[in-house]
Amino acid sequence: MEEYNGEWPVLDFVSQAGADKPRGAKPLVLNEIMDNQIYTIDNFLDKRLCKEFIEIIEKEIAADPENSQLKPINRPGYAFRNNSRVAFNSTAMASALWIQTGLASLVKQKVKIKGLVPIGLHENIRLYKYSHGQKFGKHYDDHLFNYQGKRSEYTLLVYLNDISEYPMSPPIGNDSTSNGKNSVSKKRDKVMLNNKKIKKDAGGTNTDTFNGDHGGETIFYNPNPFYRINVKPTSGKLLLHKHGSDCLIHEGGTVIRGVKYVLRSDILFQPL
Repeated sequence: MEEYNGEWPVLDFVSQAGADKPRGAKPLVLNEIMDNQIYTIDNFLDKRLCKEFIEIIEKEIAADPENSQLKPINRPGYAFRNNSRVAFNSTAMASALWIQTGLASLVKQKVKIKGLVPIGLHENIRLYKYSHGQKFGKHYDDHLFNYQGKRSEYTLLVYLNDISEYPMSPPIGNDSTSNGKNSVSKKRDKVMLNNKKIKKDAGGTNTDTFNGDHGGETIFYNPNPFYRINVKPTSGKLLLHKHGSDCLIHEGGTVIRGVKYVLRSDILFQPL
């Protein structure tokens, strides 16, 4: 995977006085949607930074539209997806997202896995664009390993816009790897997360109806008892969810109107 040769947005939130105190912003709040499974942070990135990431996405897609457009794979075990994607390795951006935003301290305090400790983000930064009619079908996310062999345990998504803000692609200058695995095991669906507790009104919605005129939600499914959790994309919102053997089946819902932009990485852990 190549390094990004352009300029990343500058994440200079953290003051020299205290690494856990974002400068010029309200303290981050980690909302636990489902115990040890799904978390959100509202306004993780401000609109200016989101806009800068969107400009990178549009610029890179315009430079290589054919290779950035994902082609659906019609084979068993692969989830349907037809969005655009660009991806780069950047240890600097992974470190900035982890440390400069204050995320590191928050995750270390709140996200617990027995015998493991979070150490940072995967250096592979993926940037997605979902246009009208595009989606990512039902799938599981698997573990990834970084260049040092450290293993990921949580998927990290940052929604870069409210879908209603972009009825079409913005003009440029004005505004790797996928580990999705399709749902192919009914047995696994039946045994996942039977003992998990869901927390309402914390950034996700426990509902059996499709939520939102613009679509594009990230939708999680619990099989027994059946319920689903819709996380609606809003500008700057961060979503964390467990992956690997504990992953809850989920999908990126179809964008009905507008465009959805997303930044993706993964949280790495190591033994205590």
